[in-house]
Amino acid sequence: MSEKAKNITKQDLSKILGFSDRTRSRFMNVVLYEELKKLGYQKSSNILNAKVVKFMKNEFLIEEN
Repeated sequence: MSEKAKNITKQDLSKILGFSDRTRSRFMNVVLYEELKKLGYQKSSNILNAKVVKFMKNEFLIEEN
């Protein structure tokens, strides 16, 4: 079975990663911004697309259940 990432909010991603919103924001808007931008990430959007969610989970070694 293939696992599908889904669109989620930035706040939900913070919970999944175990980060505060501020820490998640710093990673997404500064540290990883150029890579995320290629995947369709926009700083002003509250909803993250599946590609961005998958990238972030892979970057921080979060396994999908």
